[in-house]
Amino acid sequence: MENSVRALRRELNSSKVAQAELDKTVKDLKESVDFGHGRIDQVELKAFKHDSALKEAKEALEKKYLYLEAYSRRETLKFAAGIPESEGESQEDTRRILVEFLSNQLGFHYPEEIEFQRIHRIGKKGDRPRMIIARFLRYADRERVMKNPFKLKETDFKIFEDLPKELFSLRKKYLPAFYEAKKAGKKAVIDEFEMKSIITDDNGRYILLNAKVQGSDYILGNVYAPNKIKEQCNFFVELQQKFDDFITIQDQRIIIGGDFNVIMDQNLDCAGGSPKEKESVKFLNDICLNYDLIDVWRTRNPDSTLFTWRQKKPLIQRRLDF
Repeated sequence: MENSVRALRRELNSSKVAQAELDKTVKDLKESVDFGHGRIDQVELKAFKHDSALKEAKEALEKKYLYLEAYSRRETLKFAAGIPESEGESQEDTRRILVEFLSNQLGFHYPEEIEFQRIHRIGKKGDRPRMIIARFLRYADRERVMKNPFKLKETDFKIFEDLPKELFSLRKKYLPAFYEAKKAGKKAVIDEFEMKSIITDDNGRYILLNAKVQGSDYILGNVYAPNKIKEQCNFFVELQQKFDDFITIQDQRIIIGGDFNVIMDQNLDCAGGSPKEKESVKFLNDICLNYDLIDVWRTRNPDSTLFTWRQKKPLIQRRLDF
């Protein structure tokens, strides 16, 4: 009997040891599984962050590509709906037809002086005249044309910007909301403005801001040029140097305005007196050419004569601010 009890005790002890080893094995397995789940969670989190980063990078690249595509077409316009097309029409014929259209329909004076990089018809030949696509040599000329479509209101002629399909779709998508907001009297406001740096002139002649507006980089400037020609020349040379030093990002947008104390067009910006083109105008033109700047008001009002400075006796008027 005693031997049986001892045997049972040994068997019980062996079972306890085996159970302890089994419990330890289960615990180790559980910890291993938990560790594995933790690693999986980490991997999934990293994968999610990586996917999110890739998605953001892809969207940024697509946005940049769309901007560059639109920028590359900025000098181009499309002329549609009925501009006559002759049999066997050459590119020179197309140019002549477009120049006649600018003169007859838009009332342009001396449209033959407008220079184009390329003009041609697009689309398949059919019963109706094909659309004309024209790439202007100068953006200012393109803008002059684009600001005059209201003259075609009572006609079948149309002028379109040459936009990428994706950008055209985006505009079409948001136009109803734009018209609704305009109808309700709402106005656009800037709610994201970050000033990065600022340059001012000791004599108060200019102030330049390097800023990020709505996520885009801008140079914003205001100037008050001197009156004397020699001082103006030095001023515009210095202003260009400041631009060269201040612009740090390619294709950074520039908006500058103020009192330049010069006239750019002796026929339209003057009345009275004996106007002469100042030597300093060349330096201002160099700034405009180097940074692709245009006189927005003159572009929108190509034939208007309004002035920002006046002398009463004798009556002399000038447009010196733009």
